[in-house]
Amino acid sequence: MVDVKPVFELGQYKGLEIELPPLSVSDLEIDLELQRIRRRQAAVQSAPEGHAIAMDDLVTVDFQGFHDGKAMKAVHSENYLVDMGTNRLGEDFEKKLLGLHQGEKTLYEVDFPAKYPNPLLAGRKVEFKVDVKEVKVRVMPDLDDELAKDVDENYKSLDDLKNAIRADLTKAFSVIEIMSRESKWELGRLAASAGMPKGTPTSSPTRSSFPLLQRASAPIPPY
Repeated sequence: MVDVKPVFELGQYKGLEIELPPLSVSDLEIDLELQRIRRRQAAVQSAPEGHAIAMDDLVTVDFQGFHDGKAMKAVHSENYLVDMGTNRLGEDFEKKLLGLHQGEKTLYEVDFPAKYPNPLLAGRKVEFKVDVKEVKVRVMPDLDDELAKDVDENYKSLDDLKNAIRADLTKAFSVIEIMSRESKWELGRLAASAGMPKGTPTSSPTRSSFPLLQRASAPIPPY
């Protein structure tokens, strides 16, 4: 017996217009974008004496990683800038810095999950020796009309900025929706041409597929 793949004839699909349902942007999504803008527009200054490290601070550290009591040559840096809240060195690493002060030295362990993106650290328990050399704080601007004007001189009020954010996010979500529909159609076509059973699960991009819109990321640590 010889298996014969079924033959499918596709109708006209090129040039077809896609009518999308109305897309909405929530107030929470706008608020999150406003907080990102405030963070970008913040002034940076040296931390006052006695200041305990907090989220959004900029912390300069020296660190050395140890595994099974041995120094890890590739897990070492001097004058490394930790932007608290970005998790570039991992969420647990940053959490251990919270509450420390400039000039302090500390030693703590971080247990990295097996699926951690950096293969040097994945599945390992690493002890970090950390020297906090400098701490700077962000002074966030008020959420008001002046902030909107600082972002763009064409904005006369905070409402103008909010409306611009809503318009930009709506466009971005529309692109994602189009990509999602096109991806589903293409995956379905490929599945059919490969003789896969109807209803075979496929995946396609969604809002959460895009870190910019998801507001969360897990970047590979830089060491």
